[in-house]
Amino acid sequence: MTQQKSKYLTVTNMLFKIYLLSLVSTALLSATAQADELKDGRRMTFMQHEEQEVRKVDRDNEVYLRTAGDDGVKCYRIPGVDTTRKGSLIAVYDIRHRSGRDLPGDIDVGMSRSTDGGKTWEPMKVIMDMGSDPEWKHDGIGDPCVAVDRETGTIWVAALWSHGNRAWHGSGTGMKPDETGQVILVRSDDDGKTWSDPINITNQIKDPKWRLILPSPGRGMTMTDGTLVLPMQ
Repeated sequence: MTQQKSKYLTVTNMLFKIYLLSLVSTALLSATAQADELKDGRRMTFMQHEEQEVRKVDRDNEVYLRTAGDDGVKCYRIPGVDTTRKGSLIAVYDIRHRSGRDLPGDIDVGMSRSTDGGKTWEPMKVIMDMGSDPEWKHDGIGDPCVAVDRETGTIWVAALWSHGNRAWHGSGTGMKPDETGQVILVRSDDDGKTWSDPINITNQIKDPKWRLILPSPGRGMTMTDGTLVLPMQ
C-alpha cells in the first residue's frame, strides 16, 4: 500500500483520545513480547534468525507465524497482538526487509489475521508502507501498536514513520516529515479484512519543541468509559 506523499491524510476530528503515557506505564501496557498465549493455550512465537533453536521445543504446541526468510524478508520484529470484537486475532509487526536494524531503514508494518484462535493464519498483508526511496532511507515505518475499540469494533494500528533519518537519533524539533518523526495510524472497520490509507496525527499530539513522540509497541486498550488508550513515549 505505497502512497504518494501528497495523499497522506490528517484527521481533524478523532473519535478517541490518545493518552501520552510514561515509559513506566508503557512497560505495563505492552502486552506482547516474543511469545503470546493463544486462545487454546498454545503459544505463538515471532522467530528471528538468532532464535532457530526454539524450534526444538515441543513443536506440536507452537505456531510460527513469521520466520526470518519468509517472503524474502530478512527478519520480523516488534510484535503486537489483539483480539477483535468478533474474536479474530490481529497480529502486527515490523517487516525488516534488509536487516534486523531499527529505524531508519527499509521497514514496513505487516499484519496477520486468524479467525480460529491462532491455529491457522491468513497470508500476511502490508498495511503500512510509506515508500521506498533510498534517498530518504526507504521511508521506513515501524514499532507498531494495535488497539481494538471495544465500543465500535474499529481496529487501529499506530506506528512511527521515519522520513529519512527521523527516528531515535535523527529526529529533531518541528512538525514536518523532514524535521521530525511522524505518528501514523491506519484503521480497519471490517475485522481486519481491509485497511485505510495512512492517517498522520503528528500535528494533533506533538509539541513542536519535542524532538520525538512515537507509539510504544504492543497493544492499547479501551477503558471502562470508552476511551481508547494508545501508549506513547
